[in-house]
Amino acid sequence: MLQQGLQIAPGNPRLLATLGAALLFQRRWPDAEAALRQASSDQPYGSALSNLGWLQFRIRREYGPAARTFERATTASPRDYRLWKNLAEAYRLAPGERERSAGALQKAVSLLEEERTVDSRNPKVLVELGDCHAMLGQASKARPLVAEARRLAPADGDVAYTAATAYEAMGDRNAAIAAIAAAFDADFDLLEVESDTGLEQLRADPRYASLLAMYRQRRAGHSR
Repeated sequence: MLQQGLQIAPGNPRLLATLGAALLFQRRWPDAEAALRQASSDQPYGSALSNLGWLQFRIRREYGPAARTFERATTASPRDYRLWKNLAEAYRLAPGERERSAGALQKAVSLLEEERTVDSRNPKVLVELGDCHAMLGQASKARPLVAEARRLAPADGDVAYTAATAYEAMGDRNAAIAAIAAAFDADFDLLEVESDTGLEQLRADPRYASLLAMYRQRRAGHSR
């Protein structure tokens, strides 16, 4: 349907961005990249640039180019905390840019705090805020936020996954493993866990291998 739409409105950035997102979901990386680049070729288009940066960062491991893409994304959508957080992660690994990560994280924290004033019990906001503080080395601020988010949404796989990244950043491997187990129980997207650069050491933990085997066995059972 999206391709048919592009026959009627060729070059429409919204259609191209949505097509690119659908192709990402199908793991069709080259086709997704082409659509996302075309969507943002004439002007910055936030969602397309966000997904393109994800592809560059998570799949291609092109940290410098990912940082440039996320910079364009924050220009297009400057109030989206997710983009600033992604930019911070790209800066962390891009050669010679690590010192810029903290500034981007602080911007994400500022935007998340604004959202928190509107909805103080939003578990996604709380866990993302906790994750930012964890990456900034502020465990005393991060831990209660992450714990509250998990309490509010114990069955939410996305919240559990983000909690795992926060706990791992805080050096709490036991809590991170427990959170990953909860994410897998909620059928969270395995690719997100497997491609997360902040979870490389956790994935080498024998307990993770056991969780992964159980996850795959359960998914295989569901597909039959």
